[in-house]
Amino acid sequence: MAFLFWTCLGLILYTYLIYPFLVNLLAALFQRKTPVVEIDFPPVSMVIPAYNEEEVLEEKINNCLAIDYPEEQIKFLFGSDGSSDGTNRILQSIDNPQIRPFLFSDREGKSSVLNKLVPEVEGSIVILSDANSIYHPESIKRLVSYFADPSIGGVCGRLDLVNISGNPGGKGEGLYWRFENSIKKAESSLHSVISSNGAIFAIRKDLFDPLPTKYIQNDAF
Repeated sequence: MAFLFWTCLGLILYTYLIYPFLVNLLAALFQRKTPVVEIDFPPVSMVIPAYNEEEVLEEKINNCLAIDYPEEQIKFLFGSDGSSDGTNRILQSIDNPQIRPFLFSDREGKSSVLNKLVPEVEGSIVILSDANSIYHPESIKRLVSYFADPSIGGVCGRLDLVNISGNPGGKGEGLYWRFENSIKKAESSLHSVISSNGAIFAIRKDLFDPLPTKYIQNDAF
């Protein structure tokens, strides 16, 4: 039992203390920066799975249309995963060539929606997003700029949580994400990001592999 206790304690310490220290140390010693350069605006599409997102959907749509990117070069694909609230009604009411709604009758999960929507993407770069994620107007330009390097296949953005209510749980989650973002930044300096963030992540379309749907898998991996 003593061996099991110390092994478990060691794994916890490695995860939350030793690994973050090591990856930040290595990033400082062997940092390889990828220059961000100005490139033309390639056609891109944002893919947004949605299940019962009536409360946030209109804000998300308005946010998409406010993104600073040439209108003719960006599309937004919304996939309703068997929603039972007003999500379908909102999507059906949209009359904008930039937005393409897909209404699926059965709820099959986020992975299934992504598998269905990504083949519909017309551009070479796919932006994966969540319905409740609000983007900075310059975010797509920043994500896309890294693809000027042909060796880069995916780019992860930074998620900042906003705790509007000020509750302690939200503050704790916000602290965790700042900690997580610092690790991702260090990993990125080493060209070794282990996982992306499903709320803001870009990938070359031809590198997207269909996700398994028979069992639950975090698409961020």
